Amino acid sequence: MSAPTAPPVDEKAQAQAQYAAAQPNHHAPPPAGYAPPPAGYAPPPAGYAPPPAGYASPPPGHHPGYAPHPGQAPPAGYAPQPYVIAQPVQPLMIVQPGMAVPMAVMGADPLLEGLAMYPGLMVRQKVRSWCCRGLYENQYAICNPWGPGGHKEHILHAYEESACMARCCVGARRGLDLKIKTADDREVLKLDRPFRLFRKGGLFCCCIDSFFQIIKVYAGKDTLNPHQKLGHIRENFSFFVPYLTIFDANNQEVYRIVGDCCGCANYQMRIFRPHEENHDKEHQIGKIAKRWSGLGKEIIAVDNFFIEFPPDANHIQRALLLAATLFIDYLYFETKNDDNGFAIDL
Repeated sequence: MSAPTAPPVDEKAQAQAQYAAAQPNHHAPPPAGYAPPPAGYAPPPAGYAPPPAGYASPPPGHHPGYAPHPGQAPPAGYAPQPYVIAQPVQPLMIVQPGMAVPMAVMGADPLLEGLAMYPGLMVRQKVRSWCCRGLYENQYAICNPWGPGGHKEHILHAYEESACMARCCVGARRGLDLKIKTADDREVLKLDRPFRLFRKGGLFCCCIDSFFQIIKVYAGKDTLNPHQKLGHIRENFSFFVPYLTIFDANNQEVYRIVGDCCGCANYQMRIFRPHEENHDKEHQIGKIAKRWSGLGKEIIAVDNFFIEFPPDANHIQRALLLAATLFIDYLYFETKNDDNGFAIDL
C-alpha cells in the first residue's frame, strides 16, 4: 500500500501571508514594558482669544492670507475690501522770511495775542530826533486808554527808522521801517513802507500798482514766527475821501477803512467788512479817530489816535489795524509840516 501524497502548495497565498506578517499592527496593544508618558503636561489651549474691542470679525469663509490665483474665484462669503493708502505725515513747516504763514501756523503767539486783550488802543505820537526842514523820525506810545484806575497804561512803543536824506527830499512819502516793541524791548511787529513817489494812482494811472502807497506788516523778531508776513495795507483811488484796504497774508481783503470828506482837528475813519459798498455809520464795525492834541502839539504835528477794534477781530487783524493807524498818520497828517496847516492831506 502506497503512502498518501501531500496536497499541492499554493505559493501565491503563502507569499501574501508572509508579507502581511511582516507589516506592523497599529491596532495591537503596545508591548509590555513600555513606560507611560510623564505626568504634568498642560492640556493644549482651548482656542484663540477673541479680537480686541473695536476690531470687526472677518466675514464667514474668509481665510487670512488668502490670495487667489488669476482666474480663480475667491472662497464663498468673502467680500473684497478696498485698499486704503495711508496719508503721509505732514512734515514740519519750514517758513522762509517774508513767506505768508497760514493762520493755524501763526497760532498762539504770546506777544501777538496780547493785542486781543484790549477792545481799543490809543496811539500817541512823540518827536524823536530833528533833521533838516524840521522833519523828524516819528516815535509813538501805544497805550490802553482804560488802564487801572482809569489811567492810560503804556503797553507798547513804536519808532521809525529812516534816512535823513529821504526825510529831507521826499518828506511824508519816504521809505521807512517801523518797529513796535514791548516795554522790555521785545519786538512784536515790524512795518515796512517802501518809497513810492505817487499816491492814489498818480495822474489817473489806477491800473499801476506802484502808483499807490503801501505798507507791509511782519511778525517781530521775538515772536514764535519771526519776520513772517501778516498782511499789508494799500491806499486806494478816491477823489474826496481817504480810502484804505487791509489784506491778510494770503492777499485776501480783511477790512476797508473809509474817512470823512473833510476834517481838521478831530477826524474819524470808519472800519467796514470786506467788499462793503455802503460806507455809512450803520454799517461800520470799528473806527480810527484822530483827536485834538492841543495847539502847541498840533503845530509840530504831534497827533493822538484812538482805535476801536471790531469785536470779532483776532490778534492778527488787530495788529493790521494798528499798522493801518500808523500808516494813516504818515499819509494824511504828516504833511502838516509842509505848510498845509491843520487840514487833512487828501
